[in-house]
Amino acid sequence: MMKQIETGLVKAAAFSRTSAEEKGKEREARVASKPKPKFDPITGKWVTMNWDGTVAGVEGGDQRNFGHLEAPPISASAPGAPSSVGATAAAVDAQEDEGNLVPFAVVDTVFPHSPASAAGLHEGDLIVKFGAATHLNHDDLKLLAQIVPEAAGNRKEIQIQILRRRTVNHAHDAAHNVEAGVREELTVDVLPGPWGGRGLLGCHIKGYSDTPDREEPS
Repeated sequence: MMKQIETGLVKAAAFSRTSAEEKGKEREARVASKPKPKFDPITGKWVTMNWDGTVAGVEGGDQRNFGHLEAPPISASAPGAPSSVGATAAAVDAQEDEGNLVPFAVVDTVFPHSPASAAGLHEGDLIVKFGAATHLNHDDLKLLAQIVPEAAGNRKEIQIQILRRRTVNHAHDAAHNVEAGVREELTVDVLPGPWGGRGLLGCHIKGYSDTPDREEPS
């Protein structure tokens, strides 16, 4: 009987060590740097990677691989799964509904004491909507060049929707299982006009696209 108890204690201790090691590895993975966001062609949304390599921010993302967004969810290939025709139609509808959530420009520079600075724009902010401009109609940012002087002339603010990388706090994030590299969706209102520097915004905006040869600003 004593021998059986000792054997049970040894197994319990081994299980405890394994569990602690797995939790440690998971904690490290959660706070590790993540790849930049990608556009998901299936849902039409801008997504990020979970600590375990699955997809964050979309329904069923835990059944998908961030490295192969074009592949259908694992469950979709199982017997009795819904028709792919319906899934494709839903994806098209989602892309139309969420089209303006796709970043098409990035704030490259923000000058101090400018309208952009006063509104709270930061260098590295990804722009998903600039007034009426989205990734579908910005025309190589030409629409932005029309929106800014028109708003300045009418003394109207421009509503800008952005994605901003949240500040990483390793101690807090690990304890609260917060994914590293996650971006927050924010909205800022900028009132363009003369400010003592060049331009009407006081920031530099350039085009942005999710391509392998392009580094995302940090």
